[in-house]
Amino acid sequence: PEYFEDNIVQWMEQFSIYLTYSGPKPLEPAMKDEPDSLERVQAAVIENLNLYASKYDEEFKPFLSDFTAKIWNLLLTVGYKQKNDILATTCIRFLTLMVSMQSNRSLFSEEATLRQIIENIVVPNVKLRESDEELFADNPSD
Repeated sequence: PEYFEDNIVQWMEQFSIYLTYSGPKPLEPAMKDEPDSLERVQAAVIENLNLYASKYDEEFKPFLSDFTAKIWNLLLTVGYKQKNDILATTCIRFLTLMVSMQSNRSLFSEEATLRQIIENIVVPNVKLRESDEELFADNPSD
């Protein structure tokens, strides 16, 4: 949209603040397996970036490497608890989009980068948690 294009720098600055926020943690939700408000906002910001990067790649290009690094770092700090699933999958979805776009291949072409992806993202996220095992035991068809 034109308004967004005209104000893209301000939007990206705000999105960046939400992704790198390190102030006081918000109150934990009533259910321990639910993401807190910061994680929900971060996931929403990444969804917006994902949408914008896929539809308006030329306008997003100046911000690409910065946001890729921020989302990468955020993903590395996300814990492996069930409450973090939404944020983790949103981060992975963004990185998947970036890898799939031909113009972004250079960001992920180095062997060290690929090794980091496998060691720090893929392998830890394929582990079964206790909650996953309980869900399978309770309802194996899901």
